[in-house]
Amino acid sequence: MRLLDCQKCSNWRCEELTYEELLREWERAIGGTITPGHLSRYKKQATLRGVSVEEIQIGYKYCAASMLKRFYLRKGGSDQRATVPIKDCPQYTIGAVVETTSRLWQICTVETHGLSEAKGITFTAGLYENNTYMRIPLYGSVRPQIERVDTECSLCGQRVKRSITVKLEKTFCCNKHYLEWWMKRYKEECGRLNR
Repeated sequence: MRLLDCQKCSNWRCEELTYEELLREWERAIGGTITPGHLSRYKKQATLRGVSVEEIQIGYKYCAASMLKRFYLRKGGSDQRATVPIKDCPQYTIGAVVETTSRLWQICTVETHGLSEAKGITFTAGLYENNTYMRIPLYGSVRPQIERVDTECSLCGQRVKRSITVKLEKTFCCNKHYLEWWMKRYKEECGRLNR
């Protein structure tokens, strides 16, 4: 058995969450009733800061693949260490860590098979990765295609047999690389997603 580093796994999340976001992530990752201590923590912070509970964000670290059955509090922005790493974790994967806004990632991980829209941005089906049907935003009016040919990623150079292709002679080995490329070109739209 070998101990895998959760920090390098695409399922490991370290995020600042509102209580509503925490409930949504808890339902998706763990299911069932959330423990009451979480709401108490948000209420306490709201009282201390003199704001509503809806405005409070608390830092959590958790496994989005449901391998750990709880959400851990972060001890500051740099705390990303897994409290209880799992030996030989069957969900361990380093293929799709996304350095992006949590709102864009939330939209992209909602399963859909056709075109959909969120805040004026049209999304289509991306690559199936990490047991998730991903959505990706269109490049303007251009709909990215899923290709099943041997090609090279325009961002990292990795050779893949299945890719996202845009008719601008760009190919991407994963949803993460397409999103990184897309975000550089659509900064205003990314900002709109977070409002």
